[in-house]
Amino acid sequence: MPPSTNQPPTTLHRQFPKHSKYIIALWATSLICNIIALTTPFMQVNLAFSPTHIYSLPHSVKLMWQAHLYIVAILILGFSILFPLIKLILIAITWLIITSPQKQNRYINTLEKLGKWSMLDIFVVCILLVLTNDQVVISSTIHYGVYFFLIAITLSMTTSLIIQNLIHNHVLPHTTSPSDHSQLICPARLAKNHNIPILILWFIALFTLIAAVGIPFFRIEGFFFNQHAFSIFKTSITLFESKIPVLAIFIFITLILTPFAYLIALIILWLGELTPHTYNRYIKIADTLYSWSMLDVFGFALIVFLLEGRSLIKTAIKPGLYLLTLAIIITLTTAYLVTFLRNKYIKQLKN
Repeated sequence: MPPSTNQPPTTLHRQFPKHSKYIIALWATSLICNIIALTTPFMQVNLAFSPTHIYSLPHSVKLMWQAHLYIVAILILGFSILFPLIKLILIAITWLIITSPQKQNRYINTLEKLGKWSMLDIFVVCILLVLTNDQVVISSTIHYGVYFFLIAITLSMTTSLIIQNLIHNHVLPHTTSPSDHSQLICPARLAKNHNIPILILWFIALFTLIAAVGIPFFRIEGFFFNQHAFSIFKTSITLFESKIPVLAIFIFITLILTPFAYLIALIILWLGELTPHTYNRYIKIADTLYSWSMLDVFGFALIVFLLEGRSLIKTAIKPGLYLLTLAIIITLTTAYLVTFLRNKYIKQLKN
C-alpha cells in the first residue's frame, strides 16, 4: 500500500517497510562487491619479451598519473573508485535519513543519471580483451575483479532505480500530466513548427547509430599483430567467441539494445497520442533506458584507451569512432529538445 498523502514527511525506510529489507540487501551486496573489486585485479596482459601488466582500478589511476594524464586519472578515480562508494552512501542517506520528498527525488534522480559512468573501466577492459584476442605476441586474461565490479555497479543502479520508482509512484504527485486525465498528450500536434527539425534529428541519430554499431572504430596495426578491425557489434561477437558471455551480453545490452530502444521511446513520446497514464509510463521507460544506454561512457572509454592502451597495441582510428561521436551528440540533442518541448507543451495543457 502506498503511504497516505496526509501523513507528515518521513523517511522512505518507514514509508516502505516491506521494500526496506530488499533495498538494504541490494545495497549491502553492492558495497561488498565494490570493496572486493577495488582489491582484485581486473585483467592480466601478457606481452612477449615484456613484463606482465596487471590491470586494476587503482593501478589504472597510477598509470594515468605517471603518464602526466592528470585529467584522465582524476576522471577514472572519480567515476570508477570514489563515485560508486559515494553513491552507496547517498543512497543510504536518501533511504534512511532524508524526509523531504523533493530532496529524496532530487538526490536519487541525480544518482540514477550519473550511475552509468562508473562502468568506464569495464568498457576499457572489454576493449583490451578484444584487441588482444587472437594475437601471438600479446594476450590477456580476465580476472574476477571485473565481475565483482560489474555486479556492484549493476546492483547500485538497480537499487537507485527501485527507489526512484517508489518516489515517483507513491510519494510525489504526478506533475507531468494535464489536469484532464482523458485528454490525449501529443507534443507533435501543438509544436508543429518543431516537427521537421525533431524528425530530421531523430533519423540522423538512428542512421548514425546503425553505422556506429557496424562500422569499425579501431584497427590493429603492427608487423607482428593480426590486423583486425573492431566495431561495437564485432566487439560483442568477439567476447562471445572468447567465452566471456557476461561481458558480451553487457556490450550488446548497453551499446546496441538500449540505445535503439531509447530512440524508439523518444519518438513515441513525441508523436504518440497517449493518455496521461500511458505517457507517464513511457517517460519512466525512457528515463530507465537512458540510464542503461552507455554509448557516451563507451566513447570516453575509447579515448582513455587511446591515451593509455596504445602503448600495448598500436591502433588506427577508423570512421566508426567519428560516427559514434556524432550518434552520441545527435541523440543527446534530440532527447534534450523532445524533453524541453514536451514539458512546455504539458505546462500549456495544465493551464
